[in-house]
Amino acid sequence: MKKNVCWAILALIALITLTVSPVSATTVIDFTSPIYSGATGNTTFAVVDQGIFNNLTASGGVLNWTPGGGLGINGPTSLDDPSEIGLLEVLGDGLVPPLMTLYDIYLGDIYTSEFLTGTEQAQYRINGGAWITVSAVTPTSGSGLLTISVNLDNVSQIDFRATKLGSDFSVRGYSAEVVPEMSTIFLSGTGLLGLGLWAQINIRRRRQREQQKT
Repeated sequence: MKKNVCWAILALIALITLTVSPVSATTVIDFTSPIYSGATGNTTFAVVDQGIFNNLTASGGVLNWTPGGGLGINGPTSLDDPSEIGLLEVLGDGLVPPLMTLYDIYLGDIYTSEFLTGTEQAQYRINGGAWITVSAVTPTSGSGLLTISVNLDNVSQIDFRATKLGSDFSVRGYSAEVVPEMSTIFLSGTGLLGLGLWAQINIRRRRQREQQKT
């Protein structure tokens, strides 16, 4: 009877392990953090931030990091800020593992009344899709911050570019929901099974000792 109960417990643990949904977590990736400072001067830069592998790339120049602005590109266009993304420059971020959900993107240094260009605009695209244009919402005297609400699932690539000469901006980060690695889930499940087996072995040993006494 006890043996049947033990195997029933083991079967229940295995079923829970296989069917339980992975626990997700909301994460804010901050490109103004010093861990991204090594990107400056490179066309590619990879860093693991809170379990997310960010593979940064620059086209039309080299990556540039500033503590207040985040990431931009230093390219040849003289009218664009060398610390920001300007015309003919593309900043990419390949994400491993893919984000379960990309919630918001945070841009900086994008204004409604920039000299010569008027309202600055930025473009972004997800997973190599169509470019989406967004416009600044704060004047030059303001913060220059812009939050883009995305709310897309399974995001593995984000790209940024400017729309016109002098309409430059920086990328300050993003917020997303991520899923723990499968290895973590597997280890948790095998740990539960191990506890169940340990309990079953202890019961068997106890029964053997009782039989020896009689």
